[in-house]
This record gives sequence, structure tokens and C-alpha cells, in this order.
Amino acid sequence: MTDAAENDNATDQAATADLGDAGKKALDAERREKRAAEKRAADLEARLKEFEDRDKTESTRAIERAEAAEKAAAAAEARALRLEVASEKGLTPAQAKRLVGETREELEADASELLETFKPAASTEDDSQESVVESLDLGNRGGTPKKGKSTADLFAAAIDGSFTR
Repeated sequence: MTDAAENDNATDQAATADLGDAGKKALDAERREKRAAEKRAADLEARLKEFEDRDKTESTRAIERAEAAEKAAAAAEARALRLEVASEKGLTPAQAKRLVGETREELEADASELLETFKPAASTEDDSQESVVESLDLGNRGGTPKKGKSTADLFAAAIDGSFTR
């Protein structure tokens, strides 16, 4: 024990000696109530800390969900912008995937550069370079092909030059 605790203990013993039996009982009861109140206070503080920690983890999870949603929205916006620019420039879906840039201007410049670099061959009636908009045409797929060409004609055009005789 420390010196202060020993002095308090000695003072308490001297004071209790003067109280008599009823005073001693009252003092003991008061001390028990004090210990019980201190224990309840400690339990309540621990419970409060538990609630605070739980709220912190819930708010942290909410922040993480919000950040993930923002990231997904940004990716969807970028994809939509890339497809929009590709459609305006007449690029194929395969070419649209290759556009690089973060702004509309950067994507348009890249699309123009892509078109300049890979100019399509002189167009005849060949539909092999279908644009993004045309590829999204979900018209009558089970009937006759576009512009009156048969499936065999389209297949022959697709493999033309692939075989040597």
C-alpha cells in the first residue's frame, strides 16, 4: 500500500472505532454500494465503448461501399463516352475498345488518329467494316442478310484472300 492509502485506512479504523455497531454497519453498507456503483459505471463505460466501435466499423463499411459505387459509376461513364465517340466517328466495336483518353477531346483525337492510321480500303459493297451503330442494329437476323447478299456471299467475302490456289 502507498502512504496515503495507509493513512486513510488508519483514519478509517480510528473513525470506525468511535462509531459503534450501527455506525460500522452503515459505513460497510455505504462502501459496498460505492463498489457496486463503480462496477456498474465501469460496465456501462465498456458497453458505450462497444457501441462506439460498432458504429465506427459500420461507418467505415458505408464509406467503402460509397467509394466502390463511385468507382463503378466512373467506369460506366468512361465506357459510355468511349462508345459515343466511336459511334460518332464511325468506328467498329473492336476499334472502340482501343480508344484511349479521359476526356471527350482526347477520345476524339485518338479516334481520328486511329481512322487515319487504319484507313479502310476503298469501300465497294463490302459490309465487313460495320460501325458501332450498325452492329447494334437488332433488325431481322433470321431473314435475308443486309442489302440482298446471301449468307454464302458474306462468308466468301469474309474469307476472300485467305486461301491461295
